[in-house]
Amino acid sequence: MTHRAGFHLVLPTSRLSSTSILTSTIPADAMSCRTPWRHFAYAPRRHIHSIGHWPSSLCAPASKPSPAIAAVQSRFIHNDGPKTSNPLVNPPAVSRPPPLTLPRRRDYESTPKYYFEMGKGYLRFYKDGLKNVLASRRLLREKLKRTPADDRPSIFRPYYVPRTFSRADWVLLWRVRHDMIRLPLFGVMLVVIGEFTVLVVAYVDHLVPYTCRIPTQIFGALEKAEQRRKTAFDDFESKYPHGVLSPRVTQGVARSHVLKSLHISGGMWDKLGFTPPGMWQAKGIYRMAFLEGDDKNIVEDGGPTGLEYDELRLACADRGIDTLGKSETELRSWFGDWLRLTAAEDIVERRRRMAVLLLTRPENWPQHRDFGVPEWQFAGVVGLLFPRSAGARVPSGTWTASNALGWVGYMLDSAYDQSEISTSRGAEEAVEYGVRMATVRTVGSSLAHSYSGDRIHLRLRSTLDSALCPVAAMSLKNDSFPSSAAFDAINAAINASDADRKDAIKQGKGVYAFKLKNKAGEEATWHIDLKDSGKVATGLGEKPTVTLSLSDENFGKLVAGKANAQRLFMGGKLKVAGDVMKATKLDPILKKAQQTKAKL
Repeated sequence: MTHRAGFHLVLPTSRLSSTSILTSTIPADAMSCRTPWRHFAYAPRRHIHSIGHWPSSLCAPASKPSPAIAAVQSRFIHNDGPKTSNPLVNPPAVSRPPPLTLPRRRDYESTPKYYFEMGKGYLRFYKDGLKNVLASRRLLREKLKRTPADDRPSIFRPYYVPRTFSRADWVLLWRVRHDMIRLPLFGVMLVVIGEFTVLVVAYVDHLVPYTCRIPTQIFGALEKAEQRRKTAFDDFESKYPHGVLSPRVTQGVARSHVLKSLHISGGMWDKLGFTPPGMWQAKGIYRMAFLEGDDKNIVEDGGPTGLEYDELRLACADRGIDTLGKSETELRSWFGDWLRLTAAEDIVERRRRMAVLLLTRPENWPQHRDFGVPEWQFAGVVGLLFPRSAGARVPSGTWTASNALGWVGYMLDSAYDQSEISTSRGAEEAVEYGVRMATVRTVGSSLAHSYSGDRIHLRLRSTLDSALCPVAAMSLKNDSFPSSAAFDAINAAINASDADRKDAIKQGKGVYAFKLKNKAGEEATWHIDLKDSGKVATGLGEKPTVTLSLSDENFGKLVAGKANAQRLFMGGKLKVAGDVMKATKLDPILKKAQQTKAKL
């Protein structure tokens, strides 16, 4: 993978103190527990445009540092970092460029002497960068030795994420691959040109290992990538003003845009006006494979709050999020949005969600998870495509395993089986919405999406008299737990029809238990069985896959949309036990519970 952010620049100056080093090395809000993990919460985005927020680390003096400063510098170089950093999500510091130490002009009366020392500084930097490549390779080899033979990664199956790999291991793997390919040619260049390598690298950026890229080179690459991304979106929006769901936006169009917006293909192809055949297979597939594995491991290993600032900037740049002039808080906000909006257990659904975000400017990303996705996806292999029909897939208010953080819900995907998606030019037809008993088929916000005279609409089958599964006659509500009425709503939605129930079981594959405690200190339990029966009942159920414990009052607030799951979890008011991956997407299930209660 090509990474273009996160480096350390050492500027020797006598005015820097140990205090200034500490404050410039660690961002002010990096240690704050208030830094939002935006998987579920939504807050207004702040746009801060100050170049002062760009480099994450201004380092230490190069000449005769005091013992205190030397100690700080040593810890910094070895990336001990803040105590809150998570080693599972942060790869070792040797996978990033080393500090660059350059002389001060005023310390040398002789100009030739100054430039000679400057050349030596660059040469030391490049040598240290090469050492970092080899050190990273050694770390990776040690990890692979400890990895079972059947679980080792392979370039021939880039989408496979080893079960024993953490996010840090996954990133290290891709960085070593990236740098080792470039190491031989760059090594020859360094031997032949020596100190003058710095004068050439700007013209052969793609040949330089990431650990050997100087700060100005990284900054220039970021500027170029962000400008190219802006141009790519301007061109895309002018051709397809209705966005990713436009019928004219095909898989090929999307791939071409992503190659440019993520700065994957060379900029020369933009000037030539075309993308060479095979570029996606050569580069695009591997970027998508990296991102899929990266997203999965970040969520499993503790979330984005554990990312160091340098790694946060790299992660954002890899996903097409501009980083120049952005604060750490703002970047964590964007990155949290990416994880929240793309989260899905089904790989096809996840890729389609990624496609929407990659073809939309971050400032225009959907506010909520119930957004329309295209029929095509960024396939993992050549020619892999899962078409349902021409045009866009419009998700109705279906419940899916990808829609809950520790909560389970399933989109009634049978809406696709019992509906006809059509396009009529100039039509102002309203959505015909049929509801019978406790059947809930809410129409997603994407149904309101129109195409300059074309309106996508959902025409439900005129009859909804298909066989309905009997909803349990006995109420699940416990008078001592007012919020428990929500389980009746969930039960009604899942068992609205036989098709709904079978689809929920097919997608859920687990038992989801809820343990509530009322003001009197009494406890009661409920569970949703999406492993065998598809029923909602009292008790923990047999071997629950995940168990969520919270107060009856807080559960009621969550169902009513008056409480934030993240804040409850971080405050210890919501506890999750078991398969945490089943507990990552909360908002949609709560909304469906609200809608179902309203219908009932």
